Amino acid sequence: MAATAQLVADGRAGSNITYYWSPWLPSHRGPMTSYLALYAGDLAKVNLNELKFFKIAEDALHDDSKTWATDKLIADNGLWDTSIPADIKPGSYVLRHELTALHFATENSNYKYFGGIKPAPQFYISCFALNITGDGTAVPQGETFPGAYKATDPGLKFDIFVKLDRYPIPGPPVYRAQGPKPVLKENPLVIVSPTGDPSEDEKYNRKVQAAVSLLGIKGSFFNAIGG
Repeated sequence: MAATAQLVADGRAGSNITYYWSPWLPSHRGPMTSYLALYAGDLAKVNLNELKFFKIAEDALHDDSKTWATDKLIADNGLWDTSIPADIKPGSYVLRHELTALHFATENSNYKYFGGIKPAPQFYISCFALNITGDGTAVPQGETFPGAYKATDPGLKFDIFVKLDRYPIPGPPVYRAQGPKPVLKENPLVIVSPTGDPSEDEKYNRKVQAAVSLLGIKGSFFNAIGG
C-alpha cells in the first residue's frame, strides 16, 4: 500500500540519482522511465492524481532488438541512474521511477495460468520526495497519473515473444534541458532510507531477502515458460 514519504532527499539540478533494485527476473522485460512533478506545501496534503509529471528519462528495447532496459538493470546488479534536468526550477518535487513488465501483456504469454483475467502489463512504481536546488527557471509541462497512459497504447500491448522491432515507449517524450549541464562539485553519497526508521528498514530488508530467495527457486521455472 502506498504511503507518504517520510524523508525528503536533497538533489541538485544537473546531478544524478541512483536507484537500487532487488534482483530482477530476466523474463520480466520492459521499459524503465522516470518522471518529476513540482508540488507546493505539505506532501501529505497533496493530491498526487493532480500533479503534472514530466518525463526525465526512458530506456526500453535497445538497437540490437533483443536487449531490454531490464536486461541492463540485471547486468548492472540492480543499479539504475537518472539525471535531474539542469535547468528546472528549484523546489519540491515527486520523483516517479517506473518499470513496466510486459511478460503478461499479450495473448502469447501465460497470463491465464497465473490468475490473469486478460493480458495486461505489470507496473512496478516507486515514488520519492525531492528538494531540488539550482538556479534554473524551467517548469516543463506534464501529464497526470492516471491519464498519461491508455490501455490501447502500442507500448502496453507489445508482444515480447515474437520477432522484435522498434518499441514505442509509453508516455510523453523526455524533457531535455536547455543549455549546457553545470559543473557540480562531488558530494558524498547519501542513501535515502525506505521508511526513515532503521528498525522498520531492517524488517523491510528481511522481507526483500525472503522474496529474493523465493525468486531464486522459481526463476528457472518462470524463464522456461515465459512467465
